[in-house]
Parts: sequence; structure tokens; C-alpha cells
Amino acid sequence: MPQATATSDYYAILEIDQNATPDEITKSYKRLALLRHPDRNTTHNSTKAFQLLGEAYETLKDESKRRDYDSTYAQIKTTRSSQPNTTERRRTSSTTNSNPNDTKTDIARIAAIVRAKQERFAGWSQTQTIFNEKIFELKRDIIDLQSAIQGFEDTETAERAKDEGTKRWPARIFSHRSRKSVQAQEKKEQKERDRLQRLHSKTLREIELKKKWSEIRDHETLFETKRQEFYDANKADDIIKSAIEQVMRIKQQIHQQAERYEKEKAAREEAQRDRDEQFEQGQREAAREKAEREEMKMRREELAEAIEKLRVEEALKLAEENRKRNELQQKQEAKRRKKEQAAEQQRRENAEKAAEQALEDYRVGQTAV
Repeated sequence: MPQATATSDYYAILEIDQNATPDEITKSYKRLALLRHPDRNTTHNSTKAFQLLGEAYETLKDESKRRDYDSTYAQIKTTRSSQPNTTERRRTSSTTNSNPNDTKTDIARIAAIVRAKQERFAGWSQTQTIFNEKIFELKRDIIDLQSAIQGFEDTETAERAKDEGTKRWPARIFSHRSRKSVQAQEKKEQKERDRLQRLHSKTLREIELKKKWSEIRDHETLFETKRQEFYDANKADDIIKSAIEQVMRIKQQIHQQAERYEKEKAAREEAQRDRDEQFEQGQREAAREKAEREEMKMRREELAEAIEKLRVEEALKLAEENRKRNELQQKQEAKRRKKEQAAEQQRRENAEKAAEQALEDYRVGQTAV
């Protein structure tokens, strides 16, 4: 790892706290990238500062790289605080050798964005696989619980039908079998206890079934959040990549204009040397050169203004989309929680009523006996 990377305070470079969230890291990077881009800064170290900003973002946005960096962050801060003169000398040396027209850096940044998107897609594919496997397991458990609940209901229905059939038998059939009547009563009580046990088991499985459905909803919500983060990150990278490509095109246009201007200037100077006696012609050539320089300056200013306007519009658009999406997600989440709370309250009331009814039925049965 280069020495600059090992001793740079990435949190200070991105102007964030050490406990900043991934969203805060991305927002700070986008804001600073617009402010510190070499096309907007004429200082000799603007390219180096922009590269360091990109390195900080690439490190802190990746959870694994961030953990490795945090493990040495305390040492980095200590080293930087104890060696201010070394840092200043390195800054002076790097600014002296910087190249403002670093096309290779732009190409490398685009390649890094492409690699990051490929890695992100691989991670997203793994997330989808894990989610599908988890949902499959939960649905399998739900089917098992539903089958068990249905089994309890079928058993209860069969027992009730059997009891109804027994009640229709003439009482005189058992009048001469007092001893068997006692045994029948004990069997009836045992059946009632079995019925209450089945009801209890069914209630427990119904509660477990609700938990499984709740887990599915939670996993789906988390999956949707991850999916949105995946698309947002790709969109942010696409915006940055598009901006870099546009800047490269503008640089190329400016370079071509500069070459053309230099060629034209050389031709004019050659002609001027051949026509030294034509003073008036020389004045016109000088005036034309001045006009061309002013026009080129105006074009550069217009291009810079267009770039700034495009970046600001893209940043505002992205911020507005994020705000609307967050508001919608918060409203949906509040609505879902309210609905689940109401449903849970209703289920509790139904369970209490069912338990009270079961106890009342048992008491009525005991009274009848």
C-alpha cells in the first residue's frame, strides 16, 4: 500500500465522523467531488487532492476495506499529529510534480467504477441467492405449521362428530351398566383434556405461523432496501462516470482548440515575419489574435458554466429523488406497523375469547356431568 494511502485521514478528507453511515459517506463524496474537481480548481495540487478524495471514498464505502482501515486509524491519527513537517514536505513535493491534464487518471477512475459495479453486482447476486433460500425455508416451515394446524382442526371436527353421535344413543342402553358409565365419564374427561391440549398446541403453532409470516415480511423489506441501495449505488456511479466522460470530452475539445490556435498562431507569426513592412496588416493580425483569445476564454467559461449547471442539476435531482423515496418508505413502514399492531390486537382478543369459550365449555360439560 502506498505511503500516502497508509497515512491519510480519509474521514477528515471526506469531512465526516468515524461513525458515519454509508449514505453520509456517499453524500459527502458527491458534494466534495463537485467542489474539488480539477476543472473547477486551478491550483497546482487539485488533481492530487481529487485523487485522494476518490481513494478515501473507495475505501470507506466498502465495509471490508473500511474495517481494515479502522483497525489502523488510531495509529494513522497519531502519526499525522506527530509528524506535521513530514506531511507538509510531502504535500509540497506532490504539488510540484502534479499534472493538471491527467487523462490517465480519468481513465483509471472509470475503470475503477466499472470494477466496483461488477463487484457490486456479484454481491447483489449473492444477496438474492441468500434471500431466496431463506424465503424458501420460511415458506416450507409455514406449510408444515399450516398442515399441523389443519390436522388439529380435523381431529377436533372428528371428535365433535363422534361426541354428537354418542349423545344421540338412548340413555337406557347404558342404564344397566353403572360401572361402565363411570368409565365412560372418565374417558369423556380425558377426551376433554386432550381437546384442551390440542387447542393449546394449535394456538402455539398459530403464534409460530404468525412469526414466520412476520419474518418473511421483514426479509422482504430488508431485501427491498438492499435492492434500492444496489440501484442507487449504480446510479451514483453512472452519474460520476458520465461526468468524468463528459469532462474528458471537454478536455479533448479544449486541447484540439488549443492545438488549432497554436497552429494558426504559428502561421500568422510566419506571415508577419514575411510582411514586416505591412504595419497595418500586423495590427489587424494582432487584433484578430486578441479576439480569438477572448472568444476562447469565453468558450471555456461557457463550458465551465455548463458543466457546473449540469452537476448541480444532477445533484439536486438525485437529492430530491432520495428525499421522496425516503418519505414514501417511512409512510409505508408506519402504515404497515399500524396495520400489524391492529391485527395483533385483534388476534389476541380472538385468542382470549377462544380460551374463555373453551373454559366455559369445559365448565358447562362438568356441570352437565
